[in-house]
Amino acid sequence: MEYVQDGTRLSEIDRNLLDISHRKVLFENNIEIIEINGNWNERFEKIVKEIKLYCYFNF
Repeated sequence: MEYVQDGTRLSEIDRNLLDISHRKVLFENNIEIIEINGNWNERFEKIVKEIKLYCYFNF
């Protein structure tokens, strides 16, 4: 998603560094990352699909 500074967010550089840090921790702990992109409707459909798949295989 496009970065928009509204005065309450980290700077874009700091946000990107934090993202790298989070991804590193997840990778080190073998936690899968699922990236969701697209417009609002596309993202909604993708996350619903991922939640259903997760529930199907884990419950």
